[in-house]
Amino acid sequence: MKLRVLPTISAASWLMLMVGCGGGGSGSPPPPPPPAPLVIVTTNAPNGLIGTAYTATLQATGGTGQLNWSATTSLPIGLSLDSTGKVTGIPTDSGNFGFGVHIQDSGTPRQTADGQVIILITTPLKFDNTPTNANRGVNYSWRAVTEGGVGAPTFSLTVGTLPPGLTLDTSGNITGVPTQAGSFNFTLQANSAGPPLQTLSADFTLVVDSLVAIVTANLGEAVEGRAFSATLQSVNGTAPLHWSSDPLPAGLTLNASTGAITGTPTTFGSYGSIFTVKDSSSPVQTFSKFIDGVIWGKLILTSSNLGNVTVSGFGAFPIPYSGGKQPITFNLISGTLPPGMSINFGAISGFPTTLGTYSFVVQAQDALSPPQTAQGTLTISVVPPPPVIKIASLPNAIVGRPYQAGLAATNGTPPYHWSISSGSLPTGILLDSAGLLHGSPTAAGSAVFSVRLTDSGAPAQSVTAPLTINVRAAALGRNDSIGTATPLTNGSYIATISPYSHPSTTGPDGDFYRLTANPFGTVSVTIFAARMFPSSELDPVVEILDGSGTRLSTCKDPASAFLRPPLVPDPNPNDFNDACINDDDPGSGTTDSSLAFQVPGTAGGPPVTFYVHVLDWRGDARPDLRYQILVSGAN
Repeated sequence: MKLRVLPTISAASWLMLMVGCGGGGSGSPPPPPPPAPLVIVTTNAPNGLIGTAYTATLQATGGTGQLNWSATTSLPIGLSLDSTGKVTGIPTDSGNFGFGVHIQDSGTPRQTADGQVIILITTPLKFDNTPTNANRGVNYSWRAVTEGGVGAPTFSLTVGTLPPGLTLDTSGNITGVPTQAGSFNFTLQANSAGPPLQTLSADFTLVVDSLVAIVTANLGEAVEGRAFSATLQSVNGTAPLHWSSDPLPAGLTLNASTGAITGTPTTFGSYGSIFTVKDSSSPVQTFSKFIDGVIWGKLILTSSNLGNVTVSGFGAFPIPYSGGKQPITFNLISGTLPPGMSINFGAISGFPTTLGTYSFVVQAQDALSPPQTAQGTLTISVVPPPPVIKIASLPNAIVGRPYQAGLAATNGTPPYHWSISSGSLPTGILLDSAGLLHGSPTAAGSAVFSVRLTDSGAPAQSVTAPLTINVRAAALGRNDSIGTATPLTNGSYIATISPYSHPSTTGPDGDFYRLTANPFGTVSVTIFAARMFPSSELDPVVEILDGSGTRLSTCKDPASAFLRPPLVPDPNPNDFNDACINDDDPGSGTTDSSLAFQVPGTAGGPPVTFYVHVLDWRGDARPDLRYQILVSGAN
């Protein structure tokens, strides 16, 4: 066996070997972090000034290495952008300009960014006006005006002096009352707010003359019907002075020597006049000025009844006044307002809680000095809720038949009084004050009318409503049973027996009529056939029934009925104790029939309904079997 000899390794070499092996592991160092994103920071560049050299450097953050700038849209005329982000040049136009920019860094990979930059280019500051002349002793006001620059400039006096009596504020206002005539030179300096800051100085001259002038600003306040006095004021000039004017309001006059305006104006309203003053110098000085004034109307509060308001409902009543100077204030002087109501903003308003009529005195006062005052007695009535007519439609009526319908209402104060406010009822129908429509219409048609309801309140309340009653022609029609009975009232009617071709389901052919009458009243029913229609073959029979079809027995036979044999004479011929049926009236010589009927019931009780049955004795009714039915004593 052969042995292989390994080379000798020192301790230091082992240590290096171990370090190089990383403790037995392997790998590489972590990568460096990525660069920050590229962002354009500048969005608003510094302001510039037309005709003045401009420079500004745009800013950005992030990216790697050198940045390269370029413009993507046009810059203001006169300016340019280089690759380092510097904007330079001399702008020639004013305005608010926006332009696009693009940047790129030198990293790998390269980053880019885009944005927009705004530059405000302003015009140089300059003065736009010069002071106007002033009059000695006359209030003066002038304001320096500039254009250009940024923001409102501030002003100061740097050289010279203003006329005595005048002052300058930082807004450029020269105001006051000059006390000395002459020509005054001074220098004003204006400083713009910027940026960019601008400073401008200019020399001015202000002339103060000593010509005659009117210094009265207005004529003050006059009142219609109240004595007025005011005197026009002037300065400078040589006395004596002479005053004149356009026409003044009626009642006022101008004193040409003193300038006093006096009198009692008779009309109200705003007015204005041109006033002129002339002095006595040579040459004559003249000054004219438009001066306005106002004449307030006389304050009047009219006594009146303001009206009604529903209890617990909202009411608002403007106080009836005229004239005066606003604001007008109102106060309760005496009396009592309706509980729940108060005076607010020139009106009496609120939710009244108690019924009644309330009278009170209110005083009005205007804003003049001294004020005008006026008083008036006012009345408000708190009433129940207004009445409401409940019925919206009425039943139809039939010619010749009794008609009855009642009107109804709610709210208000009963009892109610009803009347016709417009239109007319059907002829034969009446309306009583209690709201009952009643009667028998005499003609077919449609009657359109309005009813008025007036309640018993104090004050009374009224309401109206339109209504219609349609009146149909009487149509007896088929009435061969109690259930189909034709309603009748007093009068004369022509009919025919229900035809045999439509036989009754309740018995022999016949007609039924429904009537009403008061208890213990007497109703007469007569059927004329032969006497009315000589050729008629009808032999009519008449009977009176109750609602169940049972024949009643409170009739009285015809006067001679009990005398005809073989009947037994009636022991009580004048009593209503006979059966209610009749055929062939005795002594008439015809087959006509009649009955006298006493209505049963309780005296004073409600009307009683009963039925009249008309039939042919032979039971072979035909459509040509005509007859007349005559009724009296019914409702």
